[in-house]
Amino acid sequence: METKETNLFDLIKAFFVWLRSCFYGFLRILGGMLRLTYQHWIIVGGITLLFSCVSLYYSRPSHRTYAAKMLIQVNGTKTDEVTRIMEPLSALVLDRVNDKLSLNALLNTDDSTTRGLKRLEFCKSQLTDDIWSISQKVSDTLHTLVPSYIEVTAYTFNLNSLPDLQSSLLSFLNSNSTLVRNYESFERQHRFSHELYINQMQYIDSLSRHIYVESPSVIGTHLAGNTLLVGEQRKQTFENQLKEFSQLADFESQILSMCSAPAVVISDFAIPHKAVNGRLRSLLMFAVIGWLVGIVLAALYSKRREIIGYLGRTN
Repeated sequence: METKETNLFDLIKAFFVWLRSCFYGFLRILGGMLRLTYQHWIIVGGITLLFSCVSLYYSRPSHRTYAAKMLIQVNGTKTDEVTRIMEPLSALVLDRVNDKLSLNALLNTDDSTTRGLKRLEFCKSQLTDDIWSISQKVSDTLHTLVPSYIEVTAYTFNLNSLPDLQSSLLSFLNSNSTLVRNYESFERQHRFSHELYINQMQYIDSLSRHIYVESPSVIGTHLAGNTLLVGEQRKQTFENQLKEFSQLADFESQILSMCSAPAVVISDFAIPHKAVNGRLRSLLMFAVIGWLVGIVLAALYSKRREIIGYLGRTN
């Protein structure tokens, strides 16, 4: 026991020794960087200033990029398959002319829609998991197919093209043969389930009326509130079954009302207030990068004789 405690103490002690050495090492590196900045402030300052000027060009108002997000509901197709279908669009959002032409052809649009588009991202939305949770609460045994939700993020500086881009993306999904085929199966399943639950409700209602209202003397029964009395025993009516099938029918009805096509837009492209390449953010980022590059160049300049001597060796 004492040996284990000693080993644990040694491990903790070694960890703190390592942590202290890392901290002092960081301070030495930072001190060296600050010393190079002070000794060669012209080089470091000049490179930092140059990168800062580049940041102003990078974040100019005409090319200020925004990350606009929209939410698409896909009916009948799983999220992973939808993202796989949309992956080619992400790969084609490049600056090369041929890829732009291919992207326009896939989206059945022109350059005015895709101009300024920097990047497209598609990912699963949390709403998919939420809808699954709701469906499981409605019925633990029902393995129903629920809609999938895809969050689309478009990085663009041409905000006026977002409505056309949204329409093009929706048309691309609704014309995809896989999504159309899955949606038709999805719709048939939910219409069949809805009719089944309605028929079950009508059957239970008819049966309960016949047993408890029209001919209670056949089995010697009568109703007392919501409870069926059979001799000395109390039995529940069909209220619980009716309630369960009513919930299932309502759920199927909601699914059908929300799912009018293979893909529908839940929320349009929302434009954030801050740009991805805002002026202050870009200035800080480029200034730090410029400072680091300047320090590297200053370090090389301070070792220029050693470097020239090493390169001038013949053997």
